[in-house]
Amino acid sequence: MANMSNAPKPRAEVVEDLYVAMREHDDELLATVQAAIPGPTAAEWDQATDLLVADRVSEILDRRTEVMVLLAQQRWPGGVTWESMLTDLPSHVVARLGELYDDMPPGAQTEYDRLYGTA
Repeated sequence: MANMSNAPKPRAEVVEDLYVAMREHDDELLATVQAAIPGPTAAEWDQATDLLVADRVSEILDRRTEVMVLLAQQRWPGGVTWESMLTDLPSHVVARLGELYDDMPPGAQTEYDRLYGTA
């Protein structure tokens, strides 16, 4: 088994450049980082990938949270159902939910389509 204590610590600037290149789909930056001597280590790739995953998960959770916050601001006279949550929404909420459509739960998408048309 390899002795990890002798492995060089990941370089923060390399991790950051890899992360930015992957996030921005910047092939030139990625090529530059890969061509550097020494090139990126496996640990640097792992850290950059972890950052990218965290960024994406955060974005998805933020959008899903926004969907639920928009729906939770309404009053539900018929109880808590997708129909009651999505009926008679203000136009700005309908528009924003349309932008967040892919992040809505499937039942909410179905009801949104029924009430407001396909997003």
